[in-house]
Amino acid sequence: MVKDLRQLAEHLGRWQFTLVAHDWGGGIAWWFAIVHPEYLTNLVILNASHPAIFQRELAHNPQQQAASAYMDRLVNPQAEQALAADKYQVLADVVFGPGRLAIPYTDAEQHPYRTAWAQPGALTGALNYYRAFHSLGYGLPTTTYQVKAPTLVIWGEQDPYVLPSNLTGLEQYVPELTIQRIANGTHWVLHEQPARVNKYIHDFIR
Repeated sequence: MVKDLRQLAEHLGRWQFTLVAHDWGGGIAWWFAIVHPEYLTNLVILNASHPAIFQRELAHNPQQQAASAYMDRLVNPQAEQALAADKYQVLADVVFGPGRLAIPYTDAEQHPYRTAWAQPGALTGALNYYRAFHSLGYGLPTTTYQVKAPTLVIWGEQDPYVLPSNLTGLEQYVPELTIQRIANGTHWVLHEQPARVNKYIHDFIR
């Protein structure tokens, strides 16, 4: 995925750019910044843990271990069938259920997601991120994880999946670091508070 992103940037003629990413996109963006620092003027991450920090949290933090336990279900060979049950209601409950979003999605807003999930191969493509998780390079020397680009991290502190403890010690890997915490934001803070998130990004880039 990092190679694909680099080739896309080159195809578009973008040799210097700001990269903004969330969740699994954030995981890819962290690695892009580590491997290809020469491409980035800035990096913006929303609720996605730096790989070295997440490795630490999974190894030593029981709360993060519990928050990440759902991943075991998603690597199961029957995961597609389970998530597609009852017209994808199981998956909708996971993404849109109570406590997941501070601002619930309407049925009309959920519809495009359900349509996307129903495309052939869509669920497998999504689940393969989790199935490939252990090939992400964890266990590399600490110096491998350095991020040189000025970096903004925006964090919804009510995230049930990636806990705020993932911010602790981040400056060890990201010397030019700015953190904006949103106390009443969840993992989906970009959907819940888009104006605030966009202002943080615009101010940081300027």
